[in-house]
Amino acid sequence: MQLLQDIAAAYQALTQYECRRAIELFSLLPARHYHTGWVLCHVARAYFELCDYRQVYYPFLLTSVFPSLTSVL
Repeated sequence: MQLLQDIAAAYQALTQYECRRAIELFSLLPARHYHTGWVLCHVARAYFELCDYRQVYYPFLLTSVFPSLTSVL
């Protein structure tokens, strides 16, 4: 249950354009959950909203494994 609360808190921060906080909260997730397509797309979106386009590349590159999830961006 704690995992869902952590993901929800990160997603809520992202939807409220608290992008740095969202990135921080997503990065606290366990590696096996952080490296899922859904989380990586949202991390990339957070970097995109911050206009940090160099950082967008890495999570977006990893989402090529999950091409259907790029619609989140």
